[in-house]
Amino acid sequence: MAVVSAFHGVRYRSDRVGGMGAVVAPPWDVISDAERSEFCSRSPYNVVNLTLPVADGGEDRFEKSGRLLGEWRREGVLAADERPSMYLYRHGFEWEGQRYGRTGLIFALKLREGDVRGHEKTRAQAKEDRTRLLSVTRCVFGPIFMLCPDPEGDFAGLMAEEGKREDFCIEMNGESHSFAAIDDEGFHEQVRGMLEARMLIIADGHHRFGASMENLRTAVGRGEVPGWRGRTMVYCVSVKDPGVIVLPSHRMLKGLPRPSATYVEDLKKMARVEAVPSLQELQVRMEKGKGVRAGMSTGEENGLYLVTMERDLGNGGGLAYDVEYLHERVLAPLLEGVSGVDVDFTQSAAQAIEMTRSGERDMCFLVRGVEPQDVVDTAAKGRFMPSKSTYFYPKPLTGLVLMTEG
Repeated sequence: MAVVSAFHGVRYRSDRVGGMGAVVAPPWDVISDAERSEFCSRSPYNVVNLTLPVADGGEDRFEKSGRLLGEWRREGVLAADERPSMYLYRHGFEWEGQRYGRTGLIFALKLREGDVRGHEKTRAQAKEDRTRLLSVTRCVFGPIFMLCPDPEGDFAGLMAEEGKREDFCIEMNGESHSFAAIDDEGFHEQVRGMLEARMLIIADGHHRFGASMENLRTAVGRGEVPGWRGRTMVYCVSVKDPGVIVLPSHRMLKGLPRPSATYVEDLKKMARVEAVPSLQELQVRMEKGKGVRAGMSTGEENGLYLVTMERDLGNGGGLAYDVEYLHERVLAPLLEGVSGVDVDFTQSAAQAIEMTRSGERDMCFLVRGVEPQDVVDTAAKGRFMPSKSTYFYPKPLTGLVLMTEG
């Protein structure tokens, strides 16, 4: 199962960069172009220069990332820890008026087929992008967020015991990020013993994990010793941690060939469709009642609907969650034979509806979220939810510690 170890983390030297808050950033796939520019303005050494490089002067953007990484290491902006460590990361944040704390551990994970499972499908283009970055830079810039199945709660207990350690703390946008290196070999052995019989589950970072596995397969296929390709960096949190929050990802459609209101009649052939006067009432009715329950907006003033379906016995031949029914029983038949429709996502139901009413999107579907244990159970069964079914909130920072080939 999970083979984990300490590693010589490569870290920013705070005195060289004006503080850690200037150089860290969220994961690459949640940063807009405007946000990237803002992070770059904080420091020329911000990690987005490495994770989201921009080509200039004819230089390949991935090669640029590798060049910058080398330069920063030679300048002493980045330096490897002298002793192998595991890294405690405590993330404090607020959600819906309540304060939460999530405590996990960053360590090296040996890459082997079958030791880790994902819970949702991936997109080829995003995986190819991360594979290219990894192969050129030979560096993992941010940890892959993984859940630890924790039936007895022992991993959660260990994190609670160690959670007071702190080398530094960053306050950003109302969130706190407390970080500590643990070079205690006895602690490392305790963690290894605790996790060696468990299969870790990817919460966030499917594309980055897929990139790591692709690089490993390339090396094995060439008959090479895996070397740096044989491991990746993981941020592991107990599924029982009360700070593990999973938000739904609502679907927004653009490019429909017909007016969105005409799809209501089509949908009535597949499900029960009821007009609802407000988003507040829609959300209440989505949460209460049996069966599959989703929301829909056609963008018109009164175009807000509750969509319900009976849940098939036996999980509908493999469909366990509302988002799966939405894709298989609603979107697939509605869009059959239709090309050029773009689907994007938001965690805000209000934003999804506003964008349909403004005409920025043609139609949106609102879904209910799943629980952290649902994610673990789905992966344990070897099943996959549709791409972007879950949004683990908030995202762990990138740039706290890096893992390079050395």
